[in-house]
Amino acid sequence: WPSGSSGVLICQETLEGPMTDMEQEEELLDAQEIKESISDVSTDASLSRHSLSEDDGLEASSPVEKPSWGLWCFHLVLYYSCVLLTAVVLSIRSILERLVAGKPATQKLERPKAKLSWDMLTSADDPAKLVREVLPIPPDFPVPKDPKEDFTVTFGPCANLMIYTGGVACCLQRCPNFADVKPKLRFRGNSSGAFIAATMAAEIEIMQLLPEMLSWTERFRNRLWGIVGACSASITEIVWRIFSRAECFEHAKSCLSIGVTTFTPLPGSLVAENFGSADELVTALLGSCYIPVAFEVPQWCSKHGPLWDGGICDFASQGDLVVSPFESVLPDIYPEEPYPKCFSFFPPHSADAVSLFEDGYMDCLRWLQQGAPARKATREETFHFTDQSSTRRLGPLLSEGKRFLLEIFRGHDSPDALKTHSKTE
Repeated sequence: WPSGSSGVLICQETLEGPMTDMEQEEELLDAQEIKESISDVSTDASLSRHSLSEDDGLEASSPVEKPSWGLWCFHLVLYYSCVLLTAVVLSIRSILERLVAGKPATQKLERPKAKLSWDMLTSADDPAKLVREVLPIPPDFPVPKDPKEDFTVTFGPCANLMIYTGGVACCLQRCPNFADVKPKLRFRGNSSGAFIAATMAAEIEIMQLLPEMLSWTERFRNRLWGIVGACSASITEIVWRIFSRAECFEHAKSCLSIGVTTFTPLPGSLVAENFGSADELVTALLGSCYIPVAFEVPQWCSKHGPLWDGGICDFASQGDLVVSPFESVLPDIYPEEPYPKCFSFFPPHSADAVSLFEDGYMDCLRWLQQGAPARKATREETFHFTDQSSTRRLGPLLSEGKRFLLEIFRGHDSPDALKTHSKTE
């Protein structure tokens, strides 16, 4: 069975011999109290589900019942299929790594007027202090109009472009009135955006994570297949370092929502919130980031089975303020020009990594200086799924996936791709 160890879900590699009747009875009792080894994503009654198997317009808000034996078996097959597939693919990668060296990334972004550079940050005694001195202080965060309602800040799926959304988050945290506005904010994230949302909800200054960002970029720059098969190890340690601190969990548990994909048996979107423990929060966060093979450790929830990337059915994220590196989903803060699609799964050149961070910061700064224009009404009108066929929830992801494949096949260094990747202002 999937089991937990120090909060990190792992898979038993071998199964012991046949169990006695008493042992089988003990296993059933353990399954009923599985909380001891596997934490639920959430026990809150406000879990919401939008499943492809539901009728159009149906939105369930009641707690999800325990899966039937048939669904439970399907969950196990799906889970262990991911374990097996990952083991096979990463074994092939290990063999190829002995024969073929990883190709270092080449610089693709041109930023002649950039305020930051890789050399500046790596040579600084305190990179975070340098960034505070170099990048301008933003204006005030827009105060929510209705003080009785939460103002939701959503970070959409972004994969490796999480560096960009991290720059946006840094800018928001530097707003002079952010500490006063923070109690009125609710943070939501899907996929890698869940990490940024959770960090902000935990009241961690994201700028302090800059040294880790630099180290992460350096570590994987020459790795064969980039971060594919190394994501879990990279993010799990950081996540547990944050939420093993009681004060961080207390800050985040009631103001954080994380979108995950579950199977009933068709894929559907589920929102986890009001977390009862750090285990629940971390399991939901890692599950929201999980892409088979790319993340080498599958995530399991006793109530809902395997958890997959929250961006599968919720790529077009909703919220009062939406941050995404993909303009196609109509976010409020987004890049002026699209980035090379290869950035999504392959570590960028070190200079490009710094450019992504600064781009996010400066794009957020401009948004604030322009009076924080909102696209919420347009976004909801375009991607309001409750009155549409629920299969259309996959539309935004499939469209972006198509663009990704086209660029990969045509080559991200082609003239058509490169002409959108430079900024001169």
